[in-house]
Amino acid sequence: MSGFHPIPFLSLPKVACVQSDSGAQICLMAGYRGTARMNDPLKDETAMDAIIKANEFLASRVIDGTTTLREGDIAVSSGRRSKVCFARSCLWSKSVDGHVYVPYRVSPEYTDMETKLIKKGMENVEKGTCVRFVAMTHQRDYIDIIPQSGCWSYLGSRGGRQTVSLQSPQCLQVGVISHEFMHSLGFVHEQSRFDRDNYVTIKWPNIWRDRLRNFEKFKTENLDLPYDYGSIMHFGMYAYSQDGEPTIIPKNSQKIKLGQSSSLSHIDKLKINKLYNCVSNTTVAMYAPTMLLFVLFGLLTQASMLPVKNSTGVHEGKVRLKRKYSDETPDFEDINAMDQILEVNRRFRAPRGLSFRDGDIAVSVRSAINCPGNACLWPKSVDGFVYVPYILSPIYDDMDRITIETGMQDISSGTCVKFIHRTHEASFLDIQPRYGCWSFLGQTGGSQTLSLQTPGCMWSGVAAHELMHALGFVHEQSRSDRDHYVTIVWKNIMQDHMHNFRKQVTNNLNSPYDYNSVMHYGRYAFSEDGGPTIIPKPDPYIPIGQRDGPSGLDLHKINVLYNCGT
Repeated sequence: MSGFHPIPFLSLPKVACVQSDSGAQICLMAGYRGTARMNDPLKDETAMDAIIKANEFLASRVIDGTTTLREGDIAVSSGRRSKVCFARSCLWSKSVDGHVYVPYRVSPEYTDMETKLIKKGMENVEKGTCVRFVAMTHQRDYIDIIPQSGCWSYLGSRGGRQTVSLQSPQCLQVGVISHEFMHSLGFVHEQSRFDRDNYVTIKWPNIWRDRLRNFEKFKTENLDLPYDYGSIMHFGMYAYSQDGEPTIIPKNSQKIKLGQSSSLSHIDKLKINKLYNCVSNTTVAMYAPTMLLFVLFGLLTQASMLPVKNSTGVHEGKVRLKRKYSDETPDFEDINAMDQILEVNRRFRAPRGLSFRDGDIAVSVRSAINCPGNACLWPKSVDGFVYVPYILSPIYDDMDRITIETGMQDISSGTCVKFIHRTHEASFLDIQPRYGCWSFLGQTGGSQTLSLQTPGCMWSGVAAHELMHALGFVHEQSRSDRDHYVTIVWKNIMQDHMHNFRKQVTNNLNSPYDYNSVMHYGRYAFSEDGGPTIIPKPDPYIPIGQRDGPSGLDLHKINVLYNCGT
């Protein structure tokens, strides 16, 4: 492998091998920096780099039968209801004296020196914040710090005993310890922020193929604080690199250092204080000058990223207009929600008694946009909201549930549709990890299956796409007026899938055609030979579809269809 340089702390080389999820065996010589190309690896290594090194080669991603690791070090469990930490429901309770006390127990297996290192990591978090770690006496909720395999933590307060694993000696670095305690307080990785694409570029081709999921975004609560390149919760520039090339590049300047090795950043501390509502006047005074600098830096960064009219977009469009799937993998940034759905669904056959059209719509052949008298809409309550009851399979783990509920939130935040946990309602969505990503169209009555297979369908944009089918929406390019806006290149479509491009008799709700809809096919959907099957007009280089969630027009159409008002 090119670009790996030895770390000089081992006198005798040893080979460490691990089998990836895809079956490939990856071997690195112990003491080699497997994910970076740096002049001084020890100096530049971040806390997350050390965690990745420990967890990829010393720990299985499956901790036990119900608990797995996400994003490298966040433990998630299936079979129990998770608390969504992007709200404030998984916080540790605040005392009347203004402090947040987090009880802990340290395993007696640690030596005195190792216990001191763990307490140093706690002090790192305590300094400048209202959080205080206290030895557990009688408390019901507490952190149990043990030298299990690898470095990992659950997210936020879960209730009762919750494990933080700090394997000795690999995880007993002050920065690593502080990083895991930050997870325990409820914080995800910085580059998981929903607005991260404004600040960093993810180099998808450079990432291990079976670790792409570690770089997905979440709908996070950013606490009105600027993006923090120097957060101890930030991945390093070479995290999960498969060939020594960068996987994350700052947009403003590649010279910006990502992550921290040992200390919390000023913004890390501000986040803790804002999340737990414990910012004192002293803290504000201490960080006010630094905060002003960060705000100014953020403004300069955004200004430097303003688009240059007609710079490279047309050229890139021409290059990508023809793409051969037979001999290359499409760029991850080009994949929209429907591309991912088709990729997952092509691997399975429809269950007995069901058939599918348009790639992911289970028949019943009804559309709420065209059903008589809107008979297949979900009913509207007297308070003006449309409540859609649902149940989630207990097979989903914590992060799966967060992903699905993020898709729900993306719809609910801009419409009168609210997804609620089913209690007694006769009609409801039964969301299950069956084979593939698919949904019925509109409300069918009774228990209504919506399939989101894990991990393939676990994008919030995919969840939102299938939920919009359940609300009654067909794909955007199925609109009755689509030929005014796109050209269907029939000769490039696989013969067995031409029916997926038929137009529907739709009520378009007096809304303009939406190239950016989460319901739009990608440019190469069902392509026979890698050529485009859908070309926008008059400008053939307009991007079509996306994967982040409903567009503004998607939300507008929901509001018009369900008569939500403003």
